[in-house]
Amino acid sequence: MEELRSTDILDKEIRTDSGKKAESIKEKALADARSIEEGLAERIALARKNAEDASSQRLELFEKNTQSSLPLEKQRYLVSYIYSSVIEGINSYFESAGENKRLQVIRNMAEKAKKVCGDKKMDALVYGFSLDSASKVLKELFGTSLGDISEGNPADLASEAVAGFNHREGVVLKARDLSLTCRLTLDQKVKELLESHNLELSQTLFGGRLPE
Repeated sequence: MEELRSTDILDKEIRTDSGKKAESIKEKALADARSIEEGLAERIALARKNAEDASSQRLELFEKNTQSSLPLEKQRYLVSYIYSSVIEGINSYFESAGENKRLQVIRNMAEKAKKVCGDKKMDALVYGFSLDSASKVLKELFGTSLGDISEGNPADLASEAVAGFNHREGVVLKARDLSLTCRLTLDQKVKELLESHNLELSQTLFGGRLPE
């Protein structure tokens, strides 16, 4: 139950931190979206000038295609902006939380992984955290099942990185019999949050409703 409460508190803190930025981000997103629309006339005029030797039919076709593509362009922009705004809120949370709290997130993930690892002998690679701090947490959880603990290069986590997220931190557990690998990283936690709470986070960030 303590683990579940810790996860709930983490999620609520992220949503609260993101919500504080909602109004200014929403205004900027909508202002930038309007600028796309306002630039349409200029784009058409420039195309007309560059295509003076084209037939009237070709110009009309260009204008029609440009007008019809604008809503899709605006939607793509808003989706991208919502995602980057949510990631900005998550980055802000983890930066202000400090290393100990980020390590607590990894501990919660390790507690779940322990059930999967069973009695297997596991070695650990620690990324981004103090080796001493991470070793203490892992030894408390896994005891004699834990073998070697060494420092990994955060660059090795690039393949699983969440776009825009800044913290390459975590632990990778590997069974000595090569039967199991557990990747306990902040990137994995953020993926979990985005998959389970993305709509909720986005709505919180934009004051209860998504921009139109």
